[in-house]
Amino acid sequence: MKAIIILGVCALAMALLMPCVAAADRDCPDYCAAGLQYSRGTYDTRTGICEYASRTSCDNGCDARGITCAAAPAATVTTAERSCPDYCSDRVAYSRGTYNSRTSSCDYAYRSACDTGCNTRGTGCAAAPTVTTTAETRQSCPDTCAGGVHSFNGAWSSIMQQCTYMTRSCVNGCDGSGTTCARDPAGCPDYCSDGVRHFNGTWNEWAQQCDYGYREECLSGCDARGTGCTGIVTGQTVTETERFITCPSNCSCITRQGGADRWPGGARMCSNSPCGRESDGTYQYCIQPATQATSQQTAAPTERLITCPSGCSCISRQGAVDRWQGAVRMCSNSPCGRDADGTTLYCIQPTDQKTAGIQQQYSGQSGTVTAVNPAFEGNQLVFVVSRERQVMLLGFIPVRMAVNTRLNGTDLAVIREDQPWWGVLVSGDATPAPAAATLTQTPAPPSPVSY
Repeated sequence: MKAIIILGVCALAMALLMPCVAAADRDCPDYCAAGLQYSRGTYDTRTGICEYASRTSCDNGCDARGITCAAAPAATVTTAERSCPDYCSDRVAYSRGTYNSRTSSCDYAYRSACDTGCNTRGTGCAAAPTVTTTAETRQSCPDTCAGGVHSFNGAWSSIMQQCTYMTRSCVNGCDGSGTTCARDPAGCPDYCSDGVRHFNGTWNEWAQQCDYGYREECLSGCDARGTGCTGIVTGQTVTETERFITCPSNCSCITRQGGADRWPGGARMCSNSPCGRESDGTYQYCIQPATQATSQQTAAPTERLITCPSGCSCISRQGAVDRWQGAVRMCSNSPCGRDADGTTLYCIQPTDQKTAGIQQQYSGQSGTVTAVNPAFEGNQLVFVVSRERQVMLLGFIPVRMAVNTRLNGTDLAVIREDQPWWGVLVSGDATPAPAAATLTQTPAPPSPVSY
């Protein structure tokens, strides 16, 4: 009887425990094994196993708990990887690199083409080969000038078996010796422009222009000839400031000797005007290698162009001769511009045959005639008669007063008469300008073109 009771209790306990086991077997949790994550599982009562709807491959394997995929390891960048050393590749040198954390790469601020290729270490441009010149191959390379091109700083190249030179263009052509550029035959005369008189000019051999050491401000403006001040000057004389040009992007500001050393295969000056000075005072110029000058179109060098004084036109020499039939004069030796075809323009004015008749008629009648200059005001030809009159300032101070009378270029009628502001305070010589009808027009031979 006791055995029957024990069996009954065991059967009852098993009946009570069976639902709990079945419920545990029917639970299908997510898990990860062999690099695969299993999720969204359901229990199959027929087969008695879990079926999973989603399987995901884990790039970094399973996590330590075996439930899901392991997280990707944090990327670490070493100090060595963040450094950006200079390097050279495919004849291009890269320098001044900075690390870009966004792209995890180096960005380089400068890229330089290497004419001689990269060096053996791949860190920069290779040095130019040293040319050894023996006694048998050494040749003399004197300076030459031909066709308006000055070749200088010559050096014998044993590789090319010829002389390599630095070159520059000559504004006034070559000199008689054929070794350098010719100077401007007119020299460096004083001139006046925009109320400022420039004087003490010296010829700059390399800039091929006149450098003026001093300037003087005019109280009453420039005279009609454009060579000095009219009337009283301020007396303020200052030293001219040295002006340097800015080199084009394809030219380097370097001394002439430095250019010859840097480009032994030949160099070319982009401009004759200096771009700076070394600490020892040596001038620097815009220079580029000769190979670059021939292989690409270079930017036009910066020029110093003047503003033409009143009465002068900015025109080419041939254009002036054609326009005024050869009776012209240059107001300045410095250029004022260039035509579309590159022809240099200068400040030029006509010298008409009527000037001789005007000079003769005005002399002795209303003061001393100092100049008779033709000029253009727009398209109208006028003649400016510059005179000095002896007058009495305030009725008792004898002074000389400058007067400019403008005449119509066609009928010589008086357009207006200009005098200093204090002219209203003078008396004495009040002889008016001769009427147009009384002027004689004595012909005079045309003046030759003066360049």
